[in-house]
Order: sequence, then structure tokens, then C-alpha cells
Amino acid sequence: LFETHSAKQNEYQRNVSILIHTIKVEVDRVLALTSTLESKNEECDSVGARLNDAFEQVTMLQTELQTQRESYFKKVTEIETLRKSRPQPQRCCSSTDRPSPLVAFPS
Repeated sequence: LFETHSAKQNEYQRNVSILIHTIKVEVDRVLALTSTLESKNEECDSVGARLNDAFEQVTMLQTELQTQRESYFKKVTEIETLRKSRPQPQRCCSSTDRPSPLVAFPS
């Protein structure tokens, strides 16, 4: 009876030791995964901050581009208005009265 009890106690202790070892291995694995997760969270935060910065820059550039477009079209409109309001040169001669631009000189 004592040997049976001792054998069962030894088996129980062996099983407990195996379970403790398994738990330690799993705890170490969870700790490693937690560390990796924290690292990835920090990486995600960093990427998120960079994306926010890039988005702000894109927004500023879009605003600047829109302002430059409006300025360009305003200047084009001003030029067209000036062109239309400029007095046209008066024609004093018909095209047949003008001298030919190609004048032959004796050689």
C-alpha cells in the first residue's frame, strides 16, 4: 500500500513538474508575444504619425495649388481683358500698296 501511494505521489509530482514547465514555457511565449506586440504597436504609432504628417502636407499643398490656380486664371483673365481693350492699329494702306518685304538688290 505504501509503495502504491509512493508511486502515485511520484507520478503526481512528475505530472506537476511537467505542468509547471509547460506553464513556464507558455508564460515565456506570452511575454515574448507581448513584447513583439508592444513593439509593433509603437511601430504602428510611428507610421500613423508619419501618415498624419504626410496627410497634412498634402492638404497644405492642395491648398497652395488651388491658390496658384486661382491666381493663374485671374492673370489670364486680366491679360485677355487687356488684349481686348487694346486699340487695334489703324490700317492706312491696302496690302497691295505695301512694299514687298523681299527687295532685290543688284549684285
